[in-house]
Amino acid sequence: MRRVLVIVLTFVLTVGASAWLILDDWNVAAWNAGQKVYYYRNLFRVATKRNAPPAVPLVVWMGDSTITNIPRPSYPQYLAPRFSSRHIASQVVAAPAFDFFTYYFLMGPVLDMHPDVIVMVAHLAAFPAKVGTRFTYNDLCSFIPAEALPGTMVLPLAPRRLSPARVLLARVLRTTLGEDGFYVAEGLRSLWGDAPAWDVLGPKQPPPIIDWRRMITVVKAYDFPITRRNPTLRMMEATVRLAMSHGAHVIVIGSPIPYEELRKEWWYDSDAWAKRYAVLRAAVEEAGGTFLDMHEAMTTDGFADAGGHFNDTGANRMANILQPVVTQAVEAAWDGHDRAGR
Repeated sequence: MRRVLVIVLTFVLTVGASAWLILDDWNVAAWNAGQKVYYYRNLFRVATKRNAPPAVPLVVWMGDSTITNIPRPSYPQYLAPRFSSRHIASQVVAAPAFDFFTYYFLMGPVLDMHPDVIVMVAHLAAFPAKVGTRFTYNDLCSFIPAEALPGTMVLPLAPRRLSPARVLLARVLRTTLGEDGFYVAEGLRSLWGDAPAWDVLGPKQPPPIIDWRRMITVVKAYDFPITRRNPTLRMMEATVRLAMSHGAHVIVIGSPIPYEELRKEWWYDSDAWAKRYAVLRAAVEEAGGTFLDMHEAMTTDGFADAGGHFNDTGANRMANILQPVVTQAVEAAWDGHDRAGR
């Protein structure tokens, strides 16, 4: 028995010493690699820091790549100077592949800015379950406000490979030590996976092939049924409720889809798609928000691609449509805050 204990103890000490030497040597490189992978954590800390003074109403835009400033400005950027001239501030909290899971995760920092109006993008192609993707922004669940945790536990987390235990564990990332350890661990995994030694086995992925059917593949992504049991729709309803409970007015935009391309390349029936958007409207309005059904608001000349991104014409057209709606919401919210003695 003593011999077994000595062997086990020697093994543990050897592994521990080896791990310590590796971490001591790779710590900085691993931390830097982890920061590069999860660069957006600091990006959204900056994005959710209110730059406008409290005496100015604030509009926060939450969305995906259709409202980012890359590669070209979208409608929030077109509206920013127009709002500024009316003494209304606006900030964009968006990134590619964002959806209502991510909006919910970031609602804590967004609400800390005390926005008067929150405008959220509901992109139809984001509602199908994300299958086979590892990169889901799950680490951002660390930003969920503490008071929302009980309600979070009954939300449909499983489709994103999250569980109540993982959500609670993510709270560690709110500490400097926990976040730094996370960067090191993820950085080590990244360095290991990207090590040049693996090149002898050939490329990790086959070289990209330009497929003429890609347009059809993209537009088909919009064609699926929407029900109240859809996980992303349930997250949408929860996000709207959370924002409304903190006094923010919420507008959800049913983002335009390339319906003319759908009709040409795949299948499109106006009544069928209208019923799908009606389900989104019902969920938003029951949660207390305002839903703008704009799925047929843009013709082909306003899109930069079949993914629903706008060119300059489309972005300007969207800005013209949204300006009076958002302005009215800001004025109503600001008047309500004044009466409440803000």
